[in-house]
Amino acid sequence: MVSCNNNELRTIVYRKPTHTNRLRDESSHNPTSHKGTTIKTLTIRAQRVCDTPDSLHDENRYLECVFHKNNSTTLTLLDKTYYQPTEADTTNRNPTPVTTVTMPYIKGTSETISQTLQPYNIRVAYKPTTLRHLLANVKDRDKPNNRQGAVYKIKCSDCQVS
Repeated sequence: MVSCNNNELRTIVYRKPTHTNRLRDESSHNPTSHKGTTIKTLTIRAQRVCDTPDSLHDENRYLECVFHKNNSTTLTLLDKTYYQPTEADTTNRNPTPVTTVTMPYIKGTSETISQTLQPYNIRVAYKPTTLRHLLANVKDRDKPNNRQGAVYKIKCSDCQVS
């Protein structure tokens, strides 16, 4: 929200009146990285939008209340999210991942797989898995040899148009 105060423009984070402050719950079956990304996105937005230290402090306090109210994180995850390195971190000795593996997210085992593959510079990207995805096949897949009687072009009997 942009407001004018003593001929100066001030910006703070605006929320619609219908905003509910609902976030992903810690017990939801979503990857932990998605929950952390939600927190990180909201805090980065506060840092970019709030133009005074006071408004940023107020927004951060508001976000902490929302996070705790939603049971969306632990204090450890909050501390990791607020840490914003400004340059390359010397304690991070792992080079950029060389390969990315895409796999379905399975609660409890996916984080272990990520930690196992990290020393080999393999990044794991999770794709959501739903019952519909597993059980329903929206289109029938036909084989090329089943398409023999298909009509691709019909010539007009009265003229040369097809």
